[in-house]
Amino acid sequence: MNRFERQQILPEMGQEGQDRLHQSSILIIGAGGLGCPAISYLAAAGVGRLGIVDGDKVSVSNLNRQTLFGQANLGQNKAMAAAEHIRHQYPDLLVKAHPLFLDNHNAAQLLGDYDLIIDGSDNIGTRYLLSDACFLLGRPLVYGAIYQYEGQLTVFENKPDSITYRDMYPMMPSPDEIPSCASAGVLGVLPGIIGSMQAAEAIKFICKIGTPLIGQLLYYNLKDHSTRLLKLSHHPKAEQNRPTNVTEMQNQNYQLNCQNNLEIDWTSAFKLADAFPSLFIDLRHPQPDQPEIPEAYACVTVSDLNGHLDKLNQYRYLFVFCYHGISSRPVAQSLRQNYNHLNSFSISGGHETLLNTRK
Repeated sequence: MNRFERQQILPEMGQEGQDRLHQSSILIIGAGGLGCPAISYLAAAGVGRLGIVDGDKVSVSNLNRQTLFGQANLGQNKAMAAAEHIRHQYPDLLVKAHPLFLDNHNAAQLLGDYDLIIDGSDNIGTRYLLSDACFLLGRPLVYGAIYQYEGQLTVFENKPDSITYRDMYPMMPSPDEIPSCASAGVLGVLPGIIGSMQAAEAIKFICKIGTPLIGQLLYYNLKDHSTRLLKLSHHPKAEQNRPTNVTEMQNQNYQLNCQNNLEIDWTSAFKLADAFPSLFIDLRHPQPDQPEIPEAYACVTVSDLNGHLDKLNQYRYLFVFCYHGISSRPVAQSLRQNYNHLNSFSISGGHETLLNTRK
């Protein structure tokens, strides 16, 4: 008996379907709430090669939903920890960790090496980038997303006439329209359900089983387990907003377009820094008589910044502050232009407002 026997006896699966799975390669973007269950079930099903992309580190707030990690993994890179977990379970599986954030410069090379892509990302800029890159490369993309008690799921086939994410949402929303798990909350089982569905859609697509959710968006409500299927259609502005080639995509600043607001307050910055790897950049001359950034957060002075430029990729957020929030704006803007896969902000009011902020 082999570990795939129970699925191979299924009428539409058989040895042929199992062989298709074994010969396939799948890249999962994000080893978070959606990515963890997708990774687990795809590995168990016998996918030949898995890639995992994530530049984040495991934090304690992840553990209610990101089931590949435990207390021992706190502080570790998610892609590396997830890959190690899967290798321990299935030593014969080829799994590669990509411990970095997807951006418009590395997307084409990363995605081009795999047959199918799963979107387990947690930010809107990456979703637009993934959609554009997969369309240009002709890679099928399994999309999933959650919000509080609701989830949605679809498959973008990415043929020349296919519907894409931009047909659903032609233009990037403004930052205040974008909720996150940190602000909206999430019940751990919901991404488990949607992520498992993403794995199922990937298997269906590769093994030619049933009807993948191509051209249809599935809505799922956890509160009453209700589902709805919405037929998707082309949006007239989708094509004009989408880059026409890889060079155009590489020149587009997805994070900047998504985050037109350059400023953020201290309270919001600290909340993001609690959830994601972040760096505070202090533009002031040292002032010993003034309170500094709490020791729990990484912080460098402007004089030390040059020595950290090669390390910026390990952070998700960069928070720049000065005395009054004036000098920090052009620096944050420059960081966005030069490191557009990062989320760079100027802290409004500068260090002066920290005096009145209680974390």
